[in-house]
Amino acid sequence: MNAVITLALRVAVSLALVSPCLSAEPPQGVDWKSMMTVAPVKRDAHGRLLALQSYDETIRRGMTFLLADHLKWFKGPKESITDEMGKIP
Repeated sequence: MNAVITLALRVAVSLALVSPCLSAEPPQGVDWKSMMTVAPVKRDAHGRLLALQSYDETIRRGMTFLLADHLKWFKGPKESITDEMGKIP
């Protein structure tokens, strides 16, 4: 019985801590719309919606984001990092 009460108290405390973060209202005083970039819609010859970028471009952009200055944040031995040619950067 004590375990049930303890769990109920933990859930209540968690909800009390998280509930302010769950509001549907945007933060006051922040112009969030000006921070967003919306790409123009692209369509093919038949009018079907096209992807904004290719799968390959998505992967390359993600990898560029991860690997930018990776030698600064990488904590392991530098010899363990090699490029596609097997060279150490």
